Amino acid sequence: MSALPGLTSHRATLTGEIFAGQDALAAIDGPRRDALRRNHTGTHLLHAALRTVLGDQVRQQGSLVAPDRLRFDFSHHGGVSPEELAAVSAMANAEVLTDDEVVVEETTKAEAEAMGALASSATSTASGSGWFGPESTRSNCVVAPTWVPSA
Repeated sequence: MSALPGLTSHRATLTGEIFAGQDALAAIDGPRRDALRRNHTGTHLLHAALRTVLGDQVRQQGSLVAPDRLRFDFSHHGGVSPEELAAVSAMANAEVLTDDEVVVEETTKAEAEAMGALASSATSTASGSGWFGPESTRSNCVVAPTWVPSA
């Protein structure tokens, strides 16, 4: 989360007493963070598959990214048929099984949109909000599609 330009802050749960000048040790729950990353990536794969199967009008309207699950809310002009749902699921799962490396690139929102990123201000996670399927922090996340699913 950025309180001021160039300043990064974090939320934490503290135990015991704290005082000015005290040394502190911050630790990240690695397995939890990895699970959040996987589910975050899953929202991007799901969005791409939905747009491929249902059309480019599909837009993310919100999401939940938690260590044990993800939820992806989207707009579409009608219901999703069982066949369309099966196609979306197969496409997203096939991409997961490729086990491709995820490349993370920090950029501005404008630069990411120029690369093809889709912006949404209605996303949320278990611990934050941002542009498009944010991870476990409140930093903005904009992802340009690098995967072009085959129909």
